[in-house]
Amino acid sequence: MRIFMAGEHALAHAKAGENPMPKQVLCANPDPAHGGLIARCKGMTDAMKATGINTETLATDSYPAQTPW
Repeated sequence: MRIFMAGEHALAHAKAGENPMPKQVLCANPDPAHGGLIARCKGMTDAMKATGINTETLATDSYPAQTPW
């Protein structure tokens, strides 16, 4: 399984001029115990770090509108 795919996809579109190149990335994880979501954020982080883009993972909950921050 390639967990970099979302990050690679975003970078490919930015390099093609379809989207701006990200300066930093936030990966929101609404279920920090879910292995798939952990892998998604790790893949995004790894793909972005390979190009020098800072990434942060934020643990939220299933109802982002109710998150106090």
